[in-house]
Amino acid sequence: MLTLIKDGLYVPQGIAVDQYRKKLFVADPDLGKLVAYDLITRGDKLEVGPQQTVANSVEVRWVSVDGLGNVFFSDEPRNRIMKVTAEMMENGITTAQTVYDGSTVSLVSVPGGIAVDNYFVLWLNKASGTQVGSLMQAKQVSSTSSIKRLAGNAMKSYGVCIALGNIFFTDELTNLYGVKRGGSAVTTVSSGFAEPRGCGFDGEGTVYVADKRNNAVYSFASNMQELASDTPLTKAVDLQGAFGVAVYIKVL
Repeated sequence: MLTLIKDGLYVPQGIAVDQYRKKLFVADPDLGKLVAYDLITRGDKLEVGPQQTVANSVEVRWVSVDGLGNVFFSDEPRNRIMKVTAEMMENGITTAQTVYDGSTVSLVSVPGGIAVDNYFVLWLNKASGTQVGSLMQAKQVSSTSSIKRLAGNAMKSYGVCIALGNIFFTDELTNLYGVKRGGSAVTTVSSGFAEPRGCGFDGEGTVYVADKRNNAVYSFASNMQELASDTPLTKAVDLQGAFGVAVYIKVL
């Protein structure tokens, strides 16, 4: 296993990869900012360039990036869903925009994990999830009327990822859940974790899930037409305190 970054971080948690622009985003709440690194391949080796500041004066634990290069993240202490557009990054603007603010939108309740496609942003609530909603979906541009509750089964949720027609998310204890992107009943895909945290999709048919207490990352086949319970898990790698997961595919 390769150690990609050795210095400049304190408690890195959520990570995201912009496959097209070859960039890695890292959420580290103790940094007080969101940072990124250029991904560089040299033969069979993967390296990173110097640390870049994406957003200043934020406490970030979870981050996601869409296909256009726009970055979304949750600022848990301020109860906000925020973004930095690709254009802002190109121009060196590091003051993030607030998309949804929990001080005025009750459906943002201590947001944790976040995921995006090119139209929607999804977030998990870490407080009062069974009341206001565990998994929320809304337009990427601020539109309170667009906020939709996709799940309300867990009081406190952590990591979320989109895998084609399915959405998977974790709670704080043992469970990985799934819902269909168009809406469905919540399925407990697996209850075999100890402390599941982040998850990541490889773009084809596999989802990887970090288990903090078990010190490992597990994988499972995610391309299921109907969400299934007790899905078999395979250990992908041992990793102390595993938290965030992202997949980068080297283009030959």
